[in-house]
This record gives sequence, structure tokens and C-alpha cells, in this order.
Amino acid sequence: IQRDKLPAKPDPQPGMMLGVDLTNGGKARAIIKKVSAEGVLLDLNPPLAGKTLTFKINITSISSK
Repeated sequence: IQRDKLPAKPDPQPGMMLGVDLTNGGKARAIIKKVSAEGVLLDLNPPLAGKTLTFKINITSISSK
């Protein structure tokens, strides 16, 4: 995204989070990944995207129909 599309303050830094309006009217959170003189690289992936997740579950009952 071009820097002039962002608010003037605060100065964008890698790791900062932004609220982003989507074209469908929704909203999303974006993380600033890279900042340059021309623009800012945003990551709109969910925070756990690409991570290995491990779940512990307890089965409390089993039924058959």
C-alpha cells in the first residue's frame, strides 16, 4: 500500500497492526511487515496461518444413529 494512503501519525513500523476496510464492506486486521519510502507491505493472513497447531481433546461420549 502506498504510504500516502496511511494516516500521518503514528509513523508505520514493522510489527504494528492496522484496521483495514475491505472492498466488501468488512474489516480485517493487518500486520505491517515492511516499510519503505514508497510504501508499506501488509500481511492480512490470520495470526496462526502457516503454523502447526496441536489440539488436546477429550471425548465425552460416543453415539451412533
